[in-house]
This record gives sequence, structure tokens and C-alpha cells, in this order.
Amino acid sequence: MAIVHRSLPFFVVALGTLAAYPAHAILIDDFTDSSSVAVNPGPGVDFASTSDTAPLGSILGGERFLHVTYGTGTAILETNTGTAIPDSVMSYSAAGGGSDFFYLTYDAAGAGLGGGSGTDITIGGDNAFDISVNLVDALVKLQIQADDADGDSDLVFYIGDLHYIPLPTPLPGGAPVSLTVPYALFDPSIDFDKITRLTFAFNARSTATNLEIVALQTATVPIPEPTTLAGLSLMALIVLARRRKIVN
Repeated sequence: MAIVHRSLPFFVVALGTLAAYPAHAILIDDFTDSSSVAVNPGPGVDFASTSDTAPLGSILGGERFLHVTYGTGTAILETNTGTAIPDSVMSYSAAGGGSDFFYLTYDAAGAGLGGGSGTDITIGGDNAFDISVNLVDALVKLQIQADDADGDSDLVFYIGDLHYIPLPTPLPGGAPVSLTVPYALFDPSIDFDKITRLTFAFNARSTATNLEIVALQTATVPIPEPTTLAGLSLMALIVLARRRKIVN
């Protein structure tokens, strides 16, 4: 499977990340299975999900694994009804103590997705992850790690301009927003047709952060046609030339 390397110009990759209403094929988690974690204070707590009234297959691999890191203060992760929407959400709250990470891991409770042989998350032409967010009131950064059956692993963690995906903020709740992260941003060695493990990490950058995630899914986002890419490349060259002229 051909995968474009992350060195693609950002303006090309961004077309995928900004696609509205992408088509979904595989549900990773809709948070109808209950889980909860509370840290007050503590260096971190692990918690595996427990199934209750959720429909079969609502979690990829049958189980989610939660981990929250927090030095001081209070951090809470739980599944509940979202603000102003009827859907279940993964709700995160932090108060005091500084920034925090929480992780959602999907690997069939350590057995590996697809029984260790991998799960195809390219079904239907899917080429991106979709993170549906209902509420966020402070800056949250996202990183995603993908592992495949060949032992390849890549962590997409953004720093600065090009390598940085902030969740939409502020987002008051009631109208979920989709953030799509293309597979193209990962190392081309990753085979997305045999993924054994997925980890989504959210980094709350301030002390009083609230976040509600409605669902994690895969998605198909538009790929620019060659003529569109050529036009964008020309526009980028013009912009760069103008910048150089201004600097000089």
C-alpha cells in the first residue's frame, strides 16, 4: 500500500485534516462501554474498560485501556452523556497541578488487534483517523501511535507549526467537530491493513481543562487531484518568493 511520507508540504497534507463530514468505515470507540479513572493526586492510574449495555463491537479489539498521568491536583476520565448532546462521550476534567496526558489504547487487552495478525483499517478506502470532539475549553495537543503486525511503529507527535494538531478550541458543546489525521502523516513503513495496536494521547496544556470526545473512527478524506496539487505547488512558490523579497 502506497503511503505518502510526512515530508509532504503542509499545505497538501492539511487538505486531508480539514475535510468536512468524512465518510466513516471502522468504529474504534464510541464510548458507550463504561470506564472511569480518578486521580487525586497521583503519578498515574491504569484502568481497563468494562462492558455493560454497549452494543457488540463498540470498541475496536473489545477493550480500551486508559492511562492518565498527573503529578498533583485532580484529573478525572469517565464515560458519560455529553454536554448538550445525547451521545456518550469520554469526558476529561483537570483542576490544578499543571498539564496532563491521558491515553486511550486499543490492542485487544494486549493480545493485539486481529489476534496479533493485524486489523485492516483501510476498508472502503479509509485513509485517516477521525476524532469527533464535542467540548474543549483549553488547548489540547494530540498524538497518535500506530503499530503493525510486522513490528513497525510510528508516533505522530506534533511540535510547532508543521507538526502540531490542536483540537478546535474553544468548543462549547452541542455541535461535535471532526478532526481528521491522515495516515499519510505516519512513516511509510506502517501497514494500515494490518494494525495491531493504536494509542491516542491527549495532552492538556493548562491546569483547568475540560474535554469531551464523542468517538474515534477511521475515515475517508478527499485526496487532491494532480492538477490541484500542481496549482497549490505554484501558489506556494509564489508565496515563498514574495517572502524572500520582503526579507531582502
